[in-house]
Amino acid sequence: MIDRRNYADARAHLAYRAKVFRDAPGTQGNRWSALRLILIWADEALLSTAPSIRPSYPTFLAEQVRDGQPLAQSTVDGMIAVARTFFRWALTAYPGRYRGISPLWLDTLQAPNVPTAAPSRELYTLDDVRAMVTGGDGTLRCLRIQAAVALLFLSGMRAGAFVTLPIKALNLGRREVHQWTSLGVQTKFSKTATTYLLAIPELLEVVRGWDSLVRRELPDDAMWYANLSEHPIEPKRVVAVLRQTRNRTHALRCELRYLCAQIGVRYLSPHHFRHGHVVHAEAFAETMADRKAISENVMHSDLSITDGVYGRLTGGDRRERIGRLGGCDRGSVNQDDVIIQLEALLRQLKAAR
Repeated sequence: MIDRRNYADARAHLAYRAKVFRDAPGTQGNRWSALRLILIWADEALLSTAPSIRPSYPTFLAEQVRDGQPLAQSTVDGMIAVARTFFRWALTAYPGRYRGISPLWLDTLQAPNVPTAAPSRELYTLDDVRAMVTGGDGTLRCLRIQAAVALLFLSGMRAGAFVTLPIKALNLGRREVHQWTSLGVQTKFSKTATTYLLAIPELLEVVRGWDSLVRRELPDDAMWYANLSEHPIEPKRVVAVLRQTRNRTHALRCELRYLCAQIGVRYLSPHHFRHGHVVHAEAFAETMADRKAISENVMHSDLSITDGVYGRLTGGDRRERIGRLGGCDRGSVNQDDVIIQLEALLRQLKAAR
């Protein structure tokens, strides 16, 4: 049973973070999930007696499972970080009550090594995206989610920004996305930036088709990822959405599940298009300037963040990179990819005439 005092302290910590650090709603939600696990660990014991609670919090985390599997190492790392932040804050906010928490004990809050299989990256690859945008049932519903899939992969933007992106924020001629809070786009930490799309012709063509439709039917301050009419008899049509809310990400996930089931691609969350965007771009990066451009394009404040999140290579990645560094295996051009891109370019040129 969760102790009321512990619960009040956890909520006070969240309120402090929201006021001082201006944590976004999504960040608050993630932090509360981590704090709630701390409350469950403490049970009826006061958090001020944390050093004497058994098992220790790191051991407790190592024993947790989700869907029959241990928690991912990255999840455990994040929860330990939240615990350290909470207890440091509590020492300052309530020094009398938390006097039993010492800096030496805080040092013991280290993430345990969670046994896992060989590391692998969860992401949508370019092949996945190609399959998703070329199949489907051809309905307006399908065309909408296919356009979303293409734009998410090309841009690397977060789902929360995507579902709040107005039509006027996208300039396909310049391959620009204006992720500007002044336009109502809801970005992480309320950052503002102009970001750019990868130059993958067949995906740009899919995005352009939907873009033409919504610009023809809707005002430019309506959401690019438009709603569809729900009339049971009349044909589906796009409907303007002017209110920008992250709650639309739930509907995006549902539509993505629907498309994945049609195509036979394993469902991953919309955020995994962002992973795919970065990993795909990194494969072509040749200089530090290239990698800096990728980092800035996904609106990371520092290149080290991009490296920390996306820099974990699989065995296959390392083998290919080390082979190229040896100077004997410079890689080869995938002729099928070249043909696909040339065909898409020819279609674009014909349409522009």
